[in-house]
Amino acid sequence: MNAATKSAVSTLLAADPSVSPDCIPVALGVLDGKTHAPSPTGQPVRLLSQKEYAARWKCTVRTVQRWIEMGEVKAIKRGRIVRIPVPEDEF
Repeated sequence: MNAATKSAVSTLLAADPSVSPDCIPVALGVLDGKTHAPSPTGQPVRLLSQKEYAARWKCTVRTVQRWIEMGEVKAIKRGRIVRIPVPEDEF
C-alpha cells in the first residue's frame, strides 16, 4: 500500500468510524479491478463506469453525474475513478 492509499484509508477511518478496517482491502481491490464486488444480498455486482451507465440508460454522462450528486444513483469513488454498482442479474 503506497503512502497516498494509506492516507486515504486513514482519512476514511477518521471520517466514518463505522467503517470496518477489514473491508478496506476488498474495496480497494474492487476499485482497482482485481476482485469482484461483494453485495449485501449475495448477488454478484458489476461496476460500470459513468459512460457505460449512461449508454445503458440512454442518457448523457453529465446526467449520470447529476444523479450521483443528487444521491439518486449510488457510486463508489476513489480519486478520479467513479464506478456504479449494478447487480449482475440486470444484464
